[in-house]
Amino acid sequence: MNPDNASPHLSRLPDDLKDGLFMGHAISRCKSPNEFEGARTKFIDEILQNISKRFPATEFLSCFSVLAMRPISLLSMDDLSEWGNREIKILAEYYGHRQTRTYDNNTAVSEAILDPDKLMEEWSTCKKVVKAQLYPRVSMASLWQLIAEYHTDMFPNLQKLAVLALIHPIHTADCERAFSSQNRVTTKLRCRISGDHIGELMRVMIMGPKDLTDFNFKDAPKEFRKKKRGIFSV
Repeated sequence: MNPDNASPHLSRLPDDLKDGLFMGHAISRCKSPNEFEGARTKFIDEILQNISKRFPATEFLSCFSVLAMRPISLLSMDDLSEWGNREIKILAEYYGHRQTRTYDNNTAVSEAILDPDKLMEEWSTCKKVVKAQLYPRVSMASLWQLIAEYHTDMFPNLQKLAVLALIHPIHTADCERAFSSQNRVTTKLRCRISGDHIGELMRVMIMGPKDLTDFNFKDAPKEFRKKKRGIFSV
């Protein structure tokens, strides 16, 4: 294979593979299919263990859904006083106390970002306010935009949770959308594109304009020529 046409990973292979090591990991030859199967099983198990350490099973992400307050219009006052309390307590326990995590001998410390007791008081009041004001709850972002605009001083701790809820990846739709965009970019005829180039093309595909009727195609080459890595001769 022509080295000039090699992919970035293949180009780095001579540097990554040295002295019987691949990127610092020892390489050994399996003497039998059973030995290979055992090595493969051990490798997969260690990957799963690392994933479990990095993303421990916890329900606090699903607890954020109560901040949308979708069903409160259908609840009686008695039911409303209890609704969502368990989820908010879980969030208060997590974000209202100092958290310490250790991974690969590295320790990370996160300080408490809210007051657990005041959070529960705010939650009890906020549910009643949202129900009484008949705030629309089709969108969690729109709901908390209204709360921040008209009740910003009443619910400071709840607003911190709302911000976390809106930035946390609590579903996989965005990831699946990104993989779909990547599959459209990296076709069989474009399999040697570098990772940085793929990222740029995906950003254009996902975040770029959907309607190109007003796009100035005549000026686009002129702007491209101004770039340092332009391929057009000037």
